[in-house]
Amino acid sequence: MVLRTTFEARAHLLATRPGAFFFTEHYREYPLVLVRLSQVSEQALEPLLEDAWGEVAPKRLLAARARGA
Repeated sequence: MVLRTTFEARAHLLATRPGAFFFTEHYREYPLVLVRLSQVSEQALEPLLEDAWGEVAPKRLLAARARGA
């Protein structure tokens, strides 16, 4: 799976869980990280998916989420 992230978050994931997160040369210049799904629990994946969504979601949806809508 490929997740949108920030370069800082990607560096953290690579440093703390190199067996689960990685990237190939193709993705080096992009704020993306590859995930080995067999190495990540559903519980750990959920906030990463939410963060990835937050990186690309329209502002109106982000605002609605912040309001709890």
